[in-house]
Amino acid sequence: MKSARHLSAHGGQGAGGLAVLLLLLAVLVAPERPQVQEAICQRHNGVEACRVW
Repeated sequence: MKSARHLSAHGGQGAGGLAVLLLLLAVLVAPERPQVQEAICQRHNGVEACRVW
């Protein structure tokens, strides 16, 4: 039987790995340039709604 300390240590590694994976996915998928975000916003909303800067 494994101790609670042993189990919690491995659970933390899994959560850390998941966090790194999600961060990497966000960096690869999300547009980095404001012009791309502006075009997406204007496609779905009016010009006034997309004026955030």
